[in-house]
Amino acid sequence: MRELFRVHSPNSTHPNAWKRNIIHILLIVSSIFGLIIYIPSVYLAGKQGLGEVVIVDTLALLLIWFLLLLPNRYYKPKSYFLLALVSIMAALLYTKIGLAGAGILWFFLIPVFCGIFLNPTLAFWGWVISTISVFGGALLAHYKIWIGNETPFQILVVGANFSFLCGILTFSVIAILRGLAQSIRKQKQLILLQRKTNTKLQNEIAIRMEAETKLTDSLNDKETLFREIQHRVKNNTQLILSMMALEQDKTKSEPAKKAISSAMNRIHSMAMVQDYLFYKDSYKVIHAKDYLNSLVRHLFLSYSPSDGRIQSSCDIEEIYLPMEKAIPCGLIINELLSNCFKHAFPENGKGKVSVLFQKSSTGFLTLEVADNGIGNVSEEKNSSENTSLGMSLIEALCQQLRGELEVEKNNGFLVRVRFFP
Repeated sequence: MRELFRVHSPNSTHPNAWKRNIIHILLIVSSIFGLIIYIPSVYLAGKQGLGEVVIVDTLALLLIWFLLLLPNRYYKPKSYFLLALVSIMAALLYTKIGLAGAGILWFFLIPVFCGIFLNPTLAFWGWVISTISVFGGALLAHYKIWIGNETPFQILVVGANFSFLCGILTFSVIAILRGLAQSIRKQKQLILLQRKTNTKLQNEIAIRMEAETKLTDSLNDKETLFREIQHRVKNNTQLILSMMALEQDKTKSEPAKKAISSAMNRIHSMAMVQDYLFYKDSYKVIHAKDYLNSLVRHLFLSYSPSDGRIQSSCDIEEIYLPMEKAIPCGLIINELLSNCFKHAFPENGKGKVSVLFQKSSTGFLTLEVADNGIGNVSEEKNSSENTSLGMSLIEALCQQLRGELEVEKNNGFLVRVRFFP
């Protein structure tokens, strides 16, 4: 029963869904109304001796129930049977009872149903046939075929009114249904377009999710490989430093020991970058404050006298450096600080070494390493002892940074490097 009285959604994409709904609703209403009036109609018809009406009423009610039980895909046969039933009921009631019966009202439904279920042309011809049938009642009255006291003139007047009213009703219904059909057609097209768009979007989302999954897997593999490479670089660096330390312990030449120590500190300054990248889980940028402070502490432990006569001062801002900028900065600080500890304070002199790294308002980064040692005398002594490798290395690193190098030798020794990050 639930399936029997279910009306399909108007959002169905079938082009005749609205017609199927109308037929289904009409059959439901007719079946209910037919059950209500069946017994009174049969009683009156039997009382007046109209056995044909009783038979037609019974067959009509059975036909309505049969059409209602048919699946909705048979909407065209349903519409034809319903139109035939209306025509038969109209002709029978009009010929047997006349104007006193409901036959003329059934004639109203013929052109209306033709307009709904068929097309406007057949609706016009249905209106013509209904009008002719009503006007034909004058002949029925003239030849005394039906029971009643109506004169042919009265029937002609009723037929004229019927023709006018039925024409207005029929063509009004056709115009309304045509507008409704166009609106429904546009709605169906929009629904189809929306479904196609949703399907395309779902396919696009699926493709992008699959690509994102592949990219994520590839990125995870590359991250694992990169960490493995970093780990191996770290291990190899430690192996190199250990081998150099062993070589330093074996050699008896003091200049060789100093050269090995300088090389180890340079390697260590680069290794600290790899350590930072490994432990901070970073691949591109380095926190300059952490890295440079650690490097300065390491150099103080390596070179500074244990009596504390050389003090340090670090002013390093919170700046993030790319790896290709951080390594040259670390090497520059390594060269300058090792030079300060070796040559700036001879004869157990006291002094101060300062490291400054900051960003100017114009965007330049400024790296300064200064001491208040003997300054110019220290530089002349370095040149005479053929220790200018450090300054040559600083100049090369400055070119790698694409920066400007400034050297001041008054009241100590100061090196300033300015570059863009």
